[in-house]
Amino acid sequence: MGGHSWKYTRRYLREAMAAALFLSAVAIGLYVNFSNQSSFHRELTITGGSASGSRAQIALSLAGEAKKQGLKLKVIESEGSKQALERVDRGLLDMALVQGGLDPAAYIHVRQLAALHIEPLHLLVKPELHRAVLEKFASLRGTTVNLSAPGSGTHDLALEVLRFAGMKPRRPDGSGDYQASTASYEELLNQMDRGNLPDAVFTVSDLPSPIVRHLAAKHHYQLVPLPFGEAFSLGSFGDERQKKGPSRDDADDVTKFRIYPTVIPAYTYGIESPSPPTPLATFGPRLLLVAHESIPTRAVRLVLETIFSTNFAQYYRPPLDPSLLDLAPEYPWHVGTDEYREYHKPLRAGQVVDLMEKATSLTGAVVGALFFLRQWLRQYFRRKRELGFESYMVKVAAIEQKALELEMGAMLDLRELLRLQVEVSRIKNEALSRFAAGKLEGEALISGFVTHVNDARNYLTRLILHERDNLENRAESQQRPAEELWAETLGELTSDISAASEGPV
Repeated sequence: MGGHSWKYTRRYLREAMAAALFLSAVAIGLYVNFSNQSSFHRELTITGGSASGSRAQIALSLAGEAKKQGLKLKVIESEGSKQALERVDRGLLDMALVQGGLDPAAYIHVRQLAALHIEPLHLLVKPELHRAVLEKFASLRGTTVNLSAPGSGTHDLALEVLRFAGMKPRRPDGSGDYQASTASYEELLNQMDRGNLPDAVFTVSDLPSPIVRHLAAKHHYQLVPLPFGEAFSLGSFGDERQKKGPSRDDADDVTKFRIYPTVIPAYTYGIESPSPPTPLATFGPRLLLVAHESIPTRAVRLVLETIFSTNFAQYYRPPLDPSLLDLAPEYPWHVGTDEYREYHKPLRAGQVVDLMEKATSLTGAVVGALFFLRQWLRQYFRRKRELGFESYMVKVAAIEQKALELEMGAMLDLRELLRLQVEVSRIKNEALSRFAAGKLEGEALISGFVTHVNDARNYLTRLILHERDNLENRAESQQRPAEELWAETLGELTSDISAASEGPV
């Protein structure tokens, strides 16, 4: 019987261990998933360029929304996109909002987090030049053209646009087509004398541009359309070959196929004096959010959630959408962006079916594991209760064995036979009491147990009656009452017999 119970116990133990391992794996997965959603506590640095530019305002807005997501961003000022990229590449800055369309080859540790909206290239000219430049772009020859500060993306793109138009900056020997100016945004904003301002100004900026609004409102500069964006992007393969040559300049850092046509809406910079009066064709690069490759993936996911899932996305028309991450990156994707893109990837019909199949399999496994665990627990406790009957039967068998040993001896010990009879009654009463209280199970065992007990009691009763006859014969030979000898034989067993007689029979 012991071997039989051990076989069942081992089977249930194996089933329980399998269920426990599965439930542990589920618990660990849930813990990792939810513990990974906590806030990112280290403060990260980000730059949006000059404090007077639109990118700095975007960086501040992003920092404000990121704070609500549990991410701290500290906005740092820089001179331009190229300087920002260099500082991120060297690990001096964590993230940067930079102008796209620049050659990424020099920045091996920079990773792209997201490409946002297109930043239009603005060309403003003084009102007296507006008609001439509107009719003929080459009218910029002989004028002073501000290209923005060296190291900025605007500077490089403006140089490339003018070169595309067949114009080169004036050199110290006097050759060249225009006088290049490199005044920063701050210098243009602080210049009060219109005569000291350049004739034309290039700037790449989000809409509306603070510097464009200032020059249009304060000094009456007017915007000039740049309708040749598609043509400008042609010939990119030839440009790539030229970049490998020995004579490079800042304009060679521009990647033309990353420049896209766009439009500046009418009235963006003025209503009473419409500026521009009609939608203005131009072109420009995309605004990129980049980071050093070492930035933790959790911080990247928080940044992307801030960009695409908060009010920040609504600042633009059309609103920013995660589909922007489907665009080919200009820099290698950050690992965190890859994870975000994979998580937000739309499901196709086949994937939905596959997901449903996996979910069904997982649900079946969970339900099956719980079912087997429940069954095992029921069987375990039932078996444990059934083993109680087995233990009582073993005790009764041991009493029978003891009685047999007494019978095989030279003389029967009536006192010991009576003690065994008392023990059998006590075992029977205890087992039946526990069964009635629901502490023992085994309807199939109860009848066998009672039969076994009755057989043992009958066996002991026959031996006791035999010895009682002997006791009466001894009393007659000693001329003593049989009751006196019987009382002497029972002795202290009287109280035990009274206790054994209580309880169910």
